[in-house]
Amino acid sequence: YDRRATAGTYDEIGQLAETFNRMTSAIAVKTRGLTALNQMAGSIASSLKQTEVLDQIMYHGADLSGAAAACVAFYDQKAGLFNDWVTHGLSDHFVRNMAFSTGGLADETFTTGTYVLSSDLPGTRHRLSQLARDQGIQSFICLPLTSRKSRLGVIYFYRKVRDTFGADEIALLQAFAHLAAGVLANARLHAQVEEEARVDALTGLLNRRSFDRRLAAEHRRAGRFSKPYALALLDIDHFKRVNDGYGHPAGDAVLAQLGQILARQFREVDVVARYGGEEFAIILPEIGGHTARDVAERVRRAVAATPFALPDGREIGVTISIGVSCYPDS
Repeated sequence: YDRRATAGTYDEIGQLAETFNRMTSAIAVKTRGLTALNQMAGSIASSLKQTEVLDQIMYHGADLSGAAAACVAFYDQKAGLFNDWVTHGLSDHFVRNMAFSTGGLADETFTTGTYVLSSDLPGTRHRLSQLARDQGIQSFICLPLTSRKSRLGVIYFYRKVRDTFGADEIALLQAFAHLAAGVLANARLHAQVEEEARVDALTGLLNRRSFDRRLAAEHRRAGRFSKPYALALLDIDHFKRVNDGYGHPAGDAVLAQLGQILARQFREVDVVARYGGEEFAIILPEIGGHTARDVAERVRRAVAATPFALPDGREIGVTISIGVSCYPDS
């Protein structure tokens, strides 16, 4: 019986057990990550609404990363800055004071297409802000939201119980962010198609089909709650003269500018639509006949007082005629 040999064997067993535990832990992390990726793919396949997709991304991303909070920040290519973001698990104070400055951490992630880590560990290039420390955050990772077809922004995962992210975790989060970007890109494309289906491209107002649906809904609502509403129809006087005298591009310019005027003249609850060629229609909820007439006259005067710019730099005057009908009187 050799005590030294026995002790050596126990040491080897201990080392093997430690190695086995590390391997088991790594396998568990990878399994959890793959499960989260599969769950997310299944969950978001049932919806193309961006708000619902974002909720799923936040939920599954937090589960995958062990994060207490998350944030998706969208980059506006035209403006050259982050102008919209959605958060989960962060305090109102933190959200109010969030900033995405040019050259900052988010900008670096988006520009380089690589993840950035932040913590207070020695040697960390991006130290935590005081705002993050006050939130109880010990570390976070910022990853690019980049799909095959588009670059949308960045996604953050904030931890309150661990001050670092392991290599395997980062690899899974990179795969997750890539998947999330693709799903969000599809949701945005779907929203764009839906928007184009309900909005008139020239004026930016609702189109005829959308207007008909809104009119039917308002009529039902007014009947159910015994509320009045007014319907105004208008068209441009002698619009053919504009097209014949200045050309169809000039006619389009007049229609587009009239759409802008109408959008400014009516309330947020009013429904303004392009009804036909040079015809427009407006629903005025909870407004009676006399008030509707006054509103129509105000709009008519506003249009008559506005010079309309043509593509060749000239300006012309335009007038409109408006008819008003009111429910339940008419």
